[in-house]
Amino acid sequence: MAALLAVRVSSALVREILAARPCGPGPEWWLLLDLADDADDATRRTMCGLDYMLARTQAPRSTVLRWLKKLRDDGLVVTVEK
Repeated sequence: MAALLAVRVSSALVREILAARPCGPGPEWWLLLDLADDADDATRRTMCGLDYMLARTQAPRSTVLRWLKKLRDDGLVVTVEK
């Protein structure tokens, strides 16, 4: 029963991203999926922060920042700094 309660609200957004992925997506798509998993379906926003991204991807900081730049350049994410 606990596993059912752990399902995130953002499953619809994750399915949308999976359906739109290109053939042979790059490694930055794993980060995009992690961001979508954390996002709210209604607002499509996440405020997870860099620490979350580093933990989820298990990639170095420079790699995560490079992936974020690629996702921004491709128009797939918008980042905002506090």
